[in-house]
Amino acid sequence: SAVYAATLVANGRRVAVKVVPRVNAHARELLRRELSFMCTTRHPRLCELLGRVALDQDAVGVVLECMEGGSLD
Repeated sequence: SAVYAATLVANGRRVAVKVVPRVNAHARELLRRELSFMCTTRHPRLCELLGRVALDQDAVGVVLECMEGGSLD
């Protein structure tokens, strides 16, 4: 997967977008578990899950809070 910096058009908020390929059923299940965990867990060192979007048949974009002080590399 790759992570990109972006800005939400609606409110100008800086976000991180993690692009995750949907390569097989196992990868989809891992993504489902990760998103489920993020929806139910709050911690100062974990990014907040803001949403997700289907990019195409082969990838999904996970929209996350952009935390300052780190790198997307």
